[in-house]
Amino acid sequence: MAHRGGARWRRKRRGSIESACRAPEFPARCLFRPIPKGRAEGFQRVSRVQPHGHAIVAQVTTLPIVQIGHPALRQRAREVPNEQFDTPELRRICADLVETMRAANGAGLAAPQVDIPMRIFAVEVGDNPRYPYKPRLGLRVLVNPVVRPVSEETYQSYEGCLSIPDLRGLLTRHTEVDVTYLDPDGSEHVERFGGPSAGTMQHELDHLDGVLFPDRVHDPTTFCTWAMFRTYHEEAWVESIQPLLARFPGEPGTS
Repeated sequence: MAHRGGARWRRKRRGSIESACRAPEFPARCLFRPIPKGRAEGFQRVSRVQPHGHAIVAQVTTLPIVQIGHPALRQRAREVPNEQFDTPELRRICADLVETMRAANGAGLAAPQVDIPMRIFAVEVGDNPRYPYKPRLGLRVLVNPVVRPVSEETYQSYEGCLSIPDLRGLLTRHTEVDVTYLDPDGSEHVERFGGPSAGTMQHELDHLDGVLFPDRVHDPTTFCTWAMFRTYHEEAWVESIQPLLARFPGEPGTS
């Protein structure tokens, strides 16, 4: 089995994730404006019409990212019901999630982070200035995901979060996970991820269960700002995960 994030198997019902949320028209990042002080931090709503094949679909919107302390981050998100798959409403939610993740230079973003209590998250890693060490990972929008550890093997993951600005901390993640999920069309996928990509999957799943990464930090002395992480911790930590990066390289061709 390949460990580059490629699918172990996929059963297509109709359409594909690319047709739903991987349209090439998405930019690497979009324009956004700061939200006035006192409102939810993140990004102000900026809507535009998104082409989809030969049709015009729902507006794509950059959503505000809620911050730690917001109750949406501490609630278990609800499953997406069967009748909502392959609908314009779900496509719009997923497209907005991708747009917001890209605008924020995130490696992943969960629906509760934009105050949508649904079990959905998006992931993508290309040339990301926030995470230059992360292996490349193609765009995926995962609906009703289930994440299962492959073994008891773990590694130490230095993580941050778009909902907790300017904070990093060291925690334990499973080295390999199997992920079963549906795409917005309702097609089922089962994939295996390893190394930092596995960590991303576990981090985003935590959001769907109301768990934030500081909850899992075992040593509070590892908390640091982004500047202090880059100055004092990044080099040594990246060196420590080199064996993982060699075992689980990124997906080729991901921009």
